[in-house]
Amino acid sequence: MISRLGRRRIQKQIEGLNTNDRVALFIPSYYDCPDCGYDEKSGAGKNITCLTCNGTGRVEVWATAYILGRVAWTDVGRPRFSGVVGTEELGDATFETRLANKELLEDVRDSEKAYIEIDGRRLRVMSVDANRIEGKTTTVARCELIRND
Repeated sequence: MISRLGRRRIQKQIEGLNTNDRVALFIPSYYDCPDCGYDEKSGAGKNITCLTCNGTGRVEVWATAYILGRVAWTDVGRPRFSGVVGTEELGDATFETRLANKELLEDVRDSEKAYIEIDGRRLRVMSVDANRIEGKTTTVARCELIRND
């Protein structure tokens, strides 16, 4: 039987292993073009020949954030958490991180263009859930590989 102090030490080591993957999140935001402005009525720029926004009236700016967590890549025959082989494909991933990162991952999930990058691969966040195991709550994001075909 492992003593309480020994169990805590082992748990800390496991937690350290679970936070060693660095993931980059890329989230776009938009602001009105400083040169021509945005026309709410038409949903476009006030000057369609504007070189700053290409006539859209909006300028896109990308924000980048980095978070630590644990990445589990889907390989052939890997069952999902429920124990049933689901719709995950080779190259999809599950990312587990601190609960504090839940809102940030939800922003990535809810944005049409946002994505995360892991090991040079771009992934789209499909779902974000809270996971509670043995009194510790984490955030789990299930992601699919963005394919160009």
